Amino acid sequence: YDQRSPALSCSKDELTALAEDVLRLTQADVERFLGAGALAPPAPLEQSETVVSGEQWKAYCRALVDEHKDWTELLVLPLKALSFVPTKLTPAEDTGPLSVVSTFHETTSMLQRSPITLEACVRSTKGPLIIVGDAGQGKTAALELLAITYSRRVVEGVGEEVPILVKLGRYDQQKRDLLSLITMSLRARGMQLERHQVEHLLGNASAPLLFMLDGLDEVRTSGRLGIKQDIESLLLSYPSHRAIITCRTADYDDFGLQLEGKERWELCRLEEQDVLRFLIDYYWTVEGTSHKGRRLFEQLREQCLLNFAQIPLHLGLIIGLAQQRETLPKNKGQLYQQFIEMVLR
Repeated sequence: YDQRSPALSCSKDELTALAEDVLRLTQADVERFLGAGALAPPAPLEQSETVVSGEQWKAYCRALVDEHKDWTELLVLPLKALSFVPTKLTPAEDTGPLSVVSTFHETTSMLQRSPITLEACVRSTKGPLIIVGDAGQGKTAALELLAITYSRRVVEGVGEEVPILVKLGRYDQQKRDLLSLITMSLRARGMQLERHQVEHLLGNASAPLLFMLDGLDEVRTSGRLGIKQDIESLLLSYPSHRAIITCRTADYDDFGLQLEGKERWELCRLEEQDVLRFLIDYYWTVEGTSHKGRRLFEQLREQCLLNFAQIPLHLGLIIGLAQQRETLPKNKGQLYQQFIEMVLR
């Protein structure tokens, strides 16, 4: 921490979160640390000064883009991978909090709606957008790529909605509620605002905001009622802003979100031609040849592993494994075992 560099300053809430999550300190420890004068939080602005200009929003968006330019997950570049095979969604029937997710194949009306890209889905949706999918289907990567796309538009002056990317896995009803997480997201990208200022800003924003709430299923069981109430309150209190919420399919109904005008969409698995396209484009980009991609695709088909490879995370792991071995295991059990060995190495 350097008081001379505002970009490195942090709020008391952020310090407490860091201390608890990383240093395993208690809130009392943090209070003593602050009381001793070791860290002085930035001087808060007056509420009347809580106005963010267009240039400040552009600076925030540039920081968000820069933050993800070299982002990698395991052994692949998922953000770049999504340019190979864009994420697609199909509408999921939403019949109540206790209903089971129904794909578009299960109703006549939905049969007429073809899968569309996430960006097209956001453009066509007016209210809250719920995106569900299984583990490894790329919910987080897709949302972060969308945040980058919207940020670039703001920077270039061709877009208005400012993306606010929030990781819900850090939610704690007592210490880090939704408004605190939004504040932390803004501060992490250069916005020196306190919680009360953000609350004022949301009601007087110079630009419409697009809340990107990632990982609803990652909220602890004890906080699920709290996050439900926080999300509902946020969108009810600030109707000029929109929200995208991601969640695992199996967990979504447990929250029973009551959001007016919400639409629920489900991530599609990769089709076989998507897997082939991904492998060809990936190896062409990384190694300058498409031969390896075609050969790996045929190997997956011969060993009946194509269905397994239709989950993006699995496909990324398969590529990593193929870089270390000439041949793939003959069944999923052996594949998982070698995945674990590869990651632990």
